[in-house]
Amino acid sequence: MLITWLVVAMQILTLYQSIRVSRFSLRTIKNLPTNRPHKAAMICPCKGIDTTFETNISSMLCQGHPDYQIIFVIEDKADPAYEALQRIIASNKDKTTANNVEIVIAGHAVNNSQKVHNLLAAVKHTAEDREIFAFVDSDGCLPEHFLHSLGSQLWRMDRNIVATGYRWFVPEDDKLSSHTLSAVNAFFAGSLGDHHWNSAWGGAMAISKENFYKLKVDHIWQGTLSDDYAMTWAVRNNSEGNIYYMPHCLLPSFEKTSWSNLISFARRQFIITRRCLLGLWLLALTAFSQYIITMWGGLAFAVYLWATGSPLAVKAMILPAATYIGSTLKAMLRQYTTAKMLNKWSDRLKKSAFIDIWCQPVLAVFTWSIIISTTFSKTIVWRHKKYTIVSIDKTIIEQQD
Repeated sequence: MLITWLVVAMQILTLYQSIRVSRFSLRTIKNLPTNRPHKAAMICPCKGIDTTFETNISSMLCQGHPDYQIIFVIEDKADPAYEALQRIIASNKDKTTANNVEIVIAGHAVNNSQKVHNLLAAVKHTAEDREIFAFVDSDGCLPEHFLHSLGSQLWRMDRNIVATGYRWFVPEDDKLSSHTLSAVNAFFAGSLGDHHWNSAWGGAMAISKENFYKLKVDHIWQGTLSDDYAMTWAVRNNSEGNIYYMPHCLLPSFEKTSWSNLISFARRQFIITRRCLLGLWLLALTAFSQYIITMWGGLAFAVYLWATGSPLAVKAMILPAATYIGSTLKAMLRQYTTAKMLNKWSDRLKKSAFIDIWCQPVLAVFTWSIIISTTFSKTIVWRHKKYTIVSIDKTIIEQQD
């Protein structure tokens, strides 16, 4: 019974933390930042044409920010994104609020991922007077206030070294696989909040130019595959600062996927985590293992006691019941919070929300299986390139396009 009450206590504590995160998010989004917008450089690496590519790129060109440049960076002109970017930039010429828009050709990566190689090339093209570097991905749709909101937190407190947002997958079709992608991602998106263990996410992160060079991020990125995990590592190991989560910058990412693509995507994320931030991978493994043991193991034990006529069967049900109720309430809370934050797409998220709320025992097994499958894996295929991740600062390109 001691284990049962420990699990109940843990569920109460994590539910309390979820309530704090929800209140923080809902409170924060009520008001936009009012401090002076700083001179910003927004950098967006592109490869290929993402779902809703034109909508996403247009949202970057039309930020409500008085002084920013935007740099789109690609590997070479053969990339279909090159012509698409030229067309989208031209069609938004009279709408854009950016004072400078540029497409940079980065060339082929040698000892890091193509994305990180592109980012380093783009940083070199930023204007000398820029105060903030903001990094975004081409698969995210930015709200008009995104750039100001993200950058505003870097001067709010001296300890805010990096400001980050995150993605929330909005299914572009009605396939179960697409809704499952959104539901699985929801667990990790819901873990960000007003605490000190946030990780940066490369699709929406900002750092002051001063801190970028003070932390030697340009050197740390040499050899790495993951821009955001390397940034997280730099903040945690070379400063006493925080990574601040900005709820205004929770971005809708419009995707449709098959089961094979979902599994491939999930494995890639956990392989990168396993090799670049082992502690985070172990935390995820521990959390899902604990859930499966208490939920499915507790249920199996209770059924066994019932089948053998034991009077302890009812008491044994407390363990899986507490686990299920706790995870369901936390899922309800994050889905309610997200529906408020992304209310424009709330109808399209209803099925994903249903899966997240009521199917946690199945989602946990699915996610745990993915995590376990990456224990000894080092190789990933990302945007048609094959990489072997030796460590956070050493990447081998196994295959070019």
